[in-house]
Amino acid sequence: MERITRQLESLGNRYQVQHRIGTGGMAVVYKAYDKHLQRSVAIKVLHDHLAQQPAFRERFEREARIIAGLNHPNIVQIYDFTTHDADGHAMYCMMMPYIGGESLVDELERLSVQNKRMALPRVRQIILDLCAALTYAHERDMVHRDVKPANVLFDDNGRAILTDFGIARLVATSHLTQEGTILGTPAYMSPEQATGELVDHRSDLYSVAVILYELLAGQAPYTGDSGASVLVKHIQEPVPLISPLLSTPNPSLDAFIERALAKQPSHRFQSVSEMVGAFENAIKRQMQEASDPNTTSVLGEETTEEDVKTVVLPPPRSTDSIQTGLLQTITTGIVQPARQNPLALLALAVAIIALLLVARASQPAPTAAIATPAVMPIDTVTESMTGELFFVSTFDEEDEYITFWQLSTDSATQRILENDQLVIRSNQPRVATTTLFEPEYMYADAAVSMQATLLEESASASGYGIIFRYEDGDNYYVFAVDGEGRYSLWRRLPGRWQELRNADEQWTPNPAVNPSGEANRLRIEFDGTLLSGYINDQLVVQLQDDSLRSGAVGIYVASTRDANTIVTVDSYEVAMLATSMTDEENSTNAMTLDE
Repeated sequence: MERITRQLESLGNRYQVQHRIGTGGMAVVYKAYDKHLQRSVAIKVLHDHLAQQPAFRERFEREARIIAGLNHPNIVQIYDFTTHDADGHAMYCMMMPYIGGESLVDELERLSVQNKRMALPRVRQIILDLCAALTYAHERDMVHRDVKPANVLFDDNGRAILTDFGIARLVATSHLTQEGTILGTPAYMSPEQATGELVDHRSDLYSVAVILYELLAGQAPYTGDSGASVLVKHIQEPVPLISPLLSTPNPSLDAFIERALAKQPSHRFQSVSEMVGAFENAIKRQMQEASDPNTTSVLGEETTEEDVKTVVLPPPRSTDSIQTGLLQTITTGIVQPARQNPLALLALAVAIIALLLVARASQPAPTAAIATPAVMPIDTVTESMTGELFFVSTFDEEDEYITFWQLSTDSATQRILENDQLVIRSNQPRVATTTLFEPEYMYADAAVSMQATLLEESASASGYGIIFRYEDGDNYYVFAVDGEGRYSLWRRLPGRWQELRNADEQWTPNPAVNPSGEANRLRIEFDGTLLSGYINDQLVVQLQDDSLRSGAVGIYVASTRDANTIVTVDSYEVAMLATSMTDEENSTNAMTLDE
């Protein structure tokens, strides 16, 4: 951030950079203060590697002028843009209004935690706002190409505003794009996007229909264990009915969804106005019922005056997910559909490595003892061939995995990037806070290392450590230390914690553990049923447990009754095990070293 600040200041010291808002596939976005006009702005700074493309400056300036010409209440306005060379780096940035409201992702996450669904009038207004924005853009031959909840913000009046036209191209000047280039997020991508074909406005309508399905059903129409499997489903699988996920079946809505998500663009709605008219007809009866206080809403629960925006529902029905390897994905889901388009196939084969796991995983609802964060948008990916990603995260500007971490800035728990560290602050008493790496990456056997420090001003009994084999908020392991030189190995169970070492004390002192104010390097190796914990390169615990066999990884922070816990994380690494013993070989070696 320091380099970006210097670059922006070199423009004439006009903008005072305050903090980073988020990072995406094309840019980093900062909140800043415009000293000349005395207003808060958001500055999108494009990644350096984009500038290395031939004639990038010309293309950027051409696109920026087009985007700046958009003027619609449901589209974020571009105030200004600039290209500038400073501090040895080329800088390309756009200045736009700072919208302080939450995103649609935030609203969906909140509803999921509260076990609620969005009320139909709210759903209707969001969809109409998005359609109004796209009508305006499509009339100017502009296709968004990445319509998704992360790109929908809300202003102070609750109006939906579509952001990030930065990846859009004029259809009329299609030489700015290449056939076979994939732009988008798998969960919301049309089949033609998934196969790398040229897209038009009907791809945007497909994405809006996916969002509508998610708003009503509480889940996207196609889910999977990887972004690749989701892409395959968009290409191959029939459109799922939405009625089984609602308390009140709606055949008209099923028919609408089936047409809106048709595999062939020619079988979908051909314009925004056609789609809006069909949508209004499909929900007409439910809207009438929702406005009648003597009836229930479309989702089957009474809507009270105290709960205008949401209605409480049982958890949504889960769908089967498919674990598809890269070879199978390309062969059965991509090669065959794109066999007649070699250029699209070649581009997809390259791009799929960067897109397999963009799709956001559904987050588990927390228990009262777990603080679960809102998840920041995830727009960039790097992934392995097996559904496991082996990586090192350093939390600095060069860290390509930053967007995979759950960050938040609420008053109770903060997870922010500061001074090239991940800083986790907990202001809630006696709460275990989970900060997960993108949960769609699941690990059966791996070695996870973390270097972190409990700051001296924290309550000394505060704990921090590594989460592994995370299935949901009530099923995962934690290998942790505290500020008093102790360690422990736990399993989270529904409503309680289980200390796995069968020790007399829950936390055991060990000279390998540094106290608060000093860094500790933790390493947990999980190989089948064998769990081996190291602190500062010393093996302190080794035991057998077969309760959980696979799951996500992350960071654990536990506060005390004093509610004052600050942990800084310098690095986090997930590596493949050098060797893998069988459970039978492991069983003879498992032990707790303190016993």
